[in-house]
Amino acid sequence: NEFAVRGAKHVWSRMTDPADLLPLGHDGYLKLWALSRPQIAADFILLDEAQDTNPVVLDVLRKQSSQMIYVGDKYQQIYEWRGAVNAMEMIETDGESYLTTSFRFGAAIADEASKLLALLGEKRPLKGNPAVKSRIGNVTPRTILARTNASTIAAIIECLDQGKKPHLVGGTDELMEMLRGVQDLKEGKQSTVPDFFGFDNWQQVVEFAKSGEGDHLMSFVNLVEGRGERQLMWALNRTVEEERSDLIISTAHKAKGREWATVRLTDDFLRSQPKQQQKNQKKLTNGHDAAEVKLFYVALTRAKDAVDVPQSVLSLIG
Repeated sequence: NEFAVRGAKHVWSRMTDPADLLPLGHDGYLKLWALSRPQIAADFILLDEAQDTNPVVLDVLRKQSSQMIYVGDKYQQIYEWRGAVNAMEMIETDGESYLTTSFRFGAAIADEASKLLALLGEKRPLKGNPAVKSRIGNVTPRTILARTNASTIAAIIECLDQGKKPHLVGGTDELMEMLRGVQDLKEGKQSTVPDFFGFDNWQQVVEFAKSGEGDHLMSFVNLVEGRGERQLMWALNRTVEEERSDLIISTAHKAKGREWATVRLTDDFLRSQPKQQQKNQKKLTNGHDAAEVKLFYVALTRAKDAVDVPQSVLSLIG
């Protein structure tokens, strides 16, 4: 404990030194601002996406004299893994209202989304916009949404093979860094990519992914082993800006808050392994991990007119 605290204090002192090259990062300057006990000059403050608020922002807002309005959907909490807390379950207010009718999509998508909400214990079904005709089935999509980064690369390659121009939401920097990390490991050098910490070479990553403990890396490892990191980099370098694209590709996390007319989902949703489910205290009675169901719910509800969901995924929810 003493070693960890000493190391953390050393890193923090460097991060807060303007003359030091060690970056502070968004969380760092947010915390410094919060520690200054700011008062926001407003009569009313509305916090949107309250279900994914981090504790620092929540603490700042609790100390304001303004009237607070919290807006969110607790079933769209998909950033718990990086420290977000669900303000919808932590805040007591003088009143509350339920917004159960979607302005985005019609009854077909609402009905399927309501099945997911029921799995999460929600008694109020989602209602579709009666003015919108939506459907679930085969569609030529404007957007493809995936659960994993590996599936987005596969979708990019498929798009290029069809002679189309793909756009990757959020850019390619994160994936390029991972692929450069693969190159480093194949050359026997340790990588600075967080997913590869502790590995001395690429073969160790492959073995870890196959061991069952590294399930989250399995799709990426299979892609690298099958295509090679150079071809994957080639594909990423051929993505274009959204306005020039024929097809938009995104993870469900980065699609949060956005919408498109037609969407196709990849087949990697609801794929948590039984071993992971047993460790997760938020396992649902039907065997699905609650976080996986929430992510699928977010992905399913990005479409306005039509959403194409693989039958293998639909069959998992009945």
